[in-house]
Parts: sequence; structure tokens; C-alpha cells
Amino acid sequence: MTMFRRQQAWNTGTSAFEAVFRSRAGLQIPIVCRRVPNLDSLSPLRDWADPQKNGQPTSVRRRKTGFVGFMKRFAGLLAVFLLAGIADDARAQNPYAVKRIVDTSIITNYDVSQRVRLLRAFGFRGTDPEELAIRQLTEDRLKFEAAERNGVALSEDGYDIGLQEFAQQRSASANGLLATMRNAGVSEEAFRQFLTAGLLWRGVVQSRFRARAQPSETDIQNALNFGASGVQESLLLREIAIPFAERGNDGARSLAERIARDVGNGSSFAGFAREFSRTPTAASGGSLGWRPANRLPPLIAGAVLALSPGEVSAPIEVPAGIILLQLVDIREEEGAGAFGDVLAGYVRIDVAGTDPAAATAALRNDAETCIEADSIAADAGGQSGRYGPDPLSDIPVDIAMVLAGLDANEIGATQPTENGVSVIMLCNRTVTTDPEQIATLQNQIFSQRMAAYANGYLQELLADAVIVDK
Repeated sequence: MTMFRRQQAWNTGTSAFEAVFRSRAGLQIPIVCRRVPNLDSLSPLRDWADPQKNGQPTSVRRRKTGFVGFMKRFAGLLAVFLLAGIADDARAQNPYAVKRIVDTSIITNYDVSQRVRLLRAFGFRGTDPEELAIRQLTEDRLKFEAAERNGVALSEDGYDIGLQEFAQQRSASANGLLATMRNAGVSEEAFRQFLTAGLLWRGVVQSRFRARAQPSETDIQNALNFGASGVQESLLLREIAIPFAERGNDGARSLAERIARDVGNGSSFAGFAREFSRTPTAASGGSLGWRPANRLPPLIAGAVLALSPGEVSAPIEVPAGIILLQLVDIREEEGAGAFGDVLAGYVRIDVAGTDPAAATAALRNDAETCIEADSIAADAGGQSGRYGPDPLSDIPVDIAMVLAGLDANEIGATQPTENGVSVIMLCNRTVTTDPEQIATLQNQIFSQRMAAYANGYLQELLADAVIVDK
């Protein structure tokens, strides 16, 4: 019984049921149905259709009920329910029936079926293509709205250029791609809507975030230093994502700080994730599974690599909100090499004795930075002094092994020899690269940031949208 859904109301003043029926052609047809206010038996079903009574209050007399009368009334009621079921089935099977409303846009059954065919043409093999189709269509409607609000539109040849690029990415020609869509039963209009949404969204994201996503020289150097550490680790992480859209900037920050504090006092991070996180991982307690550290965005990697298992990062602000990360476990894995040759600058102080721990503790009390360590080295004997930056291949093997486990201004020591112990402080680690390598890294950082900004903005749009399923 869904023909009048969402646009129906009883008018108590006239004892009438008023509704609007939307036809396949989009016409709105007002319908008024009169009712009998006193229904204490099945017989008023007949009175309802009597134009002489016109819905006015009637006195309903209770008739003697024999088996034949009962069966007649039962058959009438059964017919009503059967007709209602037929109406619902007809609606479900009507390709032009509304499936979902997104703000002021509609998604029909036909739209969904076309997107399902498109997904299968692209090789989708999941168990529920309709769910993915509805989600994509919802996002597409919001992308069109965002383009209009931001004044983004395709140029006259924008679609054709985008079609060529899209086809080339799939090693096909534009005509060949369109032929594949036709063979899969995808209409030209459905494919055009799909591609246009993507092209407009790219324009929206670039107009809003391109300047902010460009990496600085410091960003590139930090990324190089991170890659040059030689430590390729895989991290088992949990996350809590708190959107600004739900509580506002100050509210999200306040909640994130409280969660971090409570987890530090023994509360369950997974429990908070289930309650407050707004990503698909919330149901599993925020579990992200194992993630290679070198695949994480530099901002995230830098935050979690400083943690010990069980610890929670400080709140990390991203365009869409606040992220908290918990390091559950960590393991070392064989990793890829850095972009170029790794150079290390360090201070070496030779001291007498055979206890590396005592030697490092003594220097740690006297020097917190390489500047202070360098002044101490000037008065020490042996081969003490400041070295580099030198390629790792030019650094003595024992010292290079110590440096591999250090960050800037951290102290380690070599194994003791007959001459004593060499205490080492890492000053800096850099990477030599050529312009092509720098450009590659710059594009990687830029792409990561643009993807993060785009996803954050889309989540904001979804949070603000009015979505009604029919």
C-alpha cells in the first residue's frame, strides 16, 4: 500500500483522505477519498464506495452473520489485501518508480538497474551490486549539486576529452568503450551521467583544494627522510574518525581529547570507536588491520610510529574532522629502498670503558642536540668529531648499524672494543635525488592529499544531505 507514501494526510475537518499520485510521466494528480468514521464491522467497506453516503457519518446496523455472509465479507477483505499487494509489486517492478530521494534529486529503479549493469561491465563480482549502485548514484547526485554550488561546469569539449582519457586508462578507444557499454545493456545517457559526475567532481576538488594540497620543499624533504630510514614496518591499527559536521570543530576536538585521555586511563578504544567513529570500521571497533607504514600518509605515519603498542595518538586534524589512532601491534617486514642514496650526518665521541649503556646515559645527560654533542666531541680524544652527511656505504659498518636505529638527536653506542666505546648521535638523515625522482614524490604527496580532501568533502556532503528511501 505505497501509492500515497510520503505525501498523504487525513483531513479531520472534512473526514477525507487527501493524497497526490505521481504518474510515470511526472504529473501530480490530487486524489480525495472519503471515509466512514464509524467502522465497527466489515460492511462499511461497501458503504465507503456508495456515492449517496458521500462519507458522512452513517449508522451501521449489525446484521445477522451466517456462514454465507461471513464468507462474502471475508472474500471482500481478502480482495482488498490482494489488490494492495499487487499495487506494491507493481511499484517495485515499475522501472520509473522512485527508489531514493537525495535532497531535490531522485534515483529511480531504472537508474539503479543501469548502474548495476555498468558495474558488471567494469568487472564487479561482488554479492550485492545494487547496494553499491545506490551508494554511487547517491554520491553522484551530491557531486552534481556541489558542482553547481561551486560554479563548476564542463566546457564544450570537456566531456569528449574526459571520455578519451577514461578510455585510455582502460586501454580502449572511446568508441570501443561505448560499444562495450551498449553490449552490456548500459544506455548512453546512463554512462554519460556516470562519467560527467566524475569529471565535475574532479573540477570541484581541484578548485577547492589544489592550492592546499601542493607539497612544500619541507614536506618533500620530510617524506624523503621518512623513506630513507630503512625501517619498513607493518602496523596493526585502530581508528576513531569524528566528523566536524556532527559536533562542530570545537565539539569534535573536545570529544577526541576526552577519548584519548580516557583510553590512557584504561578505557576501551574499541568501545569508543563503536560509539563515536563514523567510518565503516566502527562496527569492528575501528580495526584497520595491518598497514605497511610506508603506505600511510606521512602525517599519519609520523603520528603512529612514535607510539608504543596500546598507545593512542594525539588528535590528528584532517579536512573532514578529527582522527585518533591506536597502535595495537607492530612488526618488521622487508621493505623497498628509498628514492635515492641515503646520507647521514652524526657526531662521534670515543670514551673509555666497556659499558655502552653507561656511556650513552652519560652523554644523554650532557647533550640533547648535535650542537651540544659537537662541543663535547671537540674535547674528546680518538676519532671524536662531527661527520657527514656521508653516504651509508662510506660510514663504518658498526656505526652505520647504530645509525639505522636512530632518529635525529638520538644516541646509541657501538659494541665496546679495546679502545673503549664510540657513542653516536644522529644529526640528520637526507636523501640525494634527481629532479625526476623529486617530481615523482611530489606527485605522490599531492595525489594523497587531494584524495584525502575529496573524501572528506564528500563525507561532509553526505552528512548534510536529506536522503529518503521510498
